[in-house]
Amino acid sequence: MPALPYFTLINLVLVLIVFLRPDLHEKTGVTWLMPVGLCFMALSGVISLTMRDRYRLTYDLFLVGALVFWWVYWREVYQPGAPLFKFYPIYFTILSLLLTACVINPRQRFDDDQLQLMRLLDGLFLFRPELLVGLTLVSLYLPEQYVFYPVIVSFVYIRYAIVECLGNACHRK
Repeated sequence: MPALPYFTLINLVLVLIVFLRPDLHEKTGVTWLMPVGLCFMALSGVISLTMRDRYRLTYDLFLVGALVFWWVYWREVYQPGAPLFKFYPIYFTILSLLLTACVINPRQRFDDDQLQLMRLLDGLFLFRPELLVGLTLVSLYLPEQYVFYPVIVSFVYIRYAIVECLGNACHRK
């Protein structure tokens, strides 16, 4: 199972909609979904502040909310058949499966040097969760900078993988 199952599942659904049911693609861009995406992101913030041990749910809800908001908001700039609507969900699905299979699942086998590198990455300013949340929100409102959003989401997912590995490493010792 992927590390962030809801995010991965929704991306798979979007891939199926785009490639198998393009008629549904037009119907999924309803504007009432934008506040739903914002509510998911806000809920992830509330969960992160109140239940610190639920970081998996926090990351999953945040990325789902951002994805829903992106899917609807960017239609104001791009047509539903634009390549980014076809390939970003594929990219996010592959990213999720690769990070799960290559980083998160084999975390028990990481040696001390690998864990030290993850601690170093975790300490970098670029991987601060507050910065990543802010940059994700900014990237959603900059559809003209179409590469910014998937890059930031990639950093958020990498941050999650690092936290998952380091949290597990702390419990091993």
